[in-house]
Amino acid sequence: MIDYITNQRVLVQFDEDSCPFIEISNYSDADNLDDILTEEYHLIYIFSSPEHLKNHGGKRFHFGALIDTKKLQEILDDINLNQPVVNS
Repeated sequence: MIDYITNQRVLVQFDEDSCPFIEISNYSDADNLDDILTEEYHLIYIFSSPEHLKNHGGKRFHFGALIDTKKLQEILDDINLNQPVVNS
């Protein structure tokens, strides 16, 4: 997944407690990603809104320490929210 605002790949990071998280810089992508992660992958996480993400309504997704971070990164890499819609 590429962050729309930063134009960078979304990477799994770790906080000071070694818990994985990701940051999405805008509200629309965060909302769409929330739908995908809950409806398609049934993942559980909580949100926060760090000050540096508030400008565009971005969110930080906090995952539990037991999540498979390699699998999470694979899921994120397969998501393309900025792909043009093709009408058939």
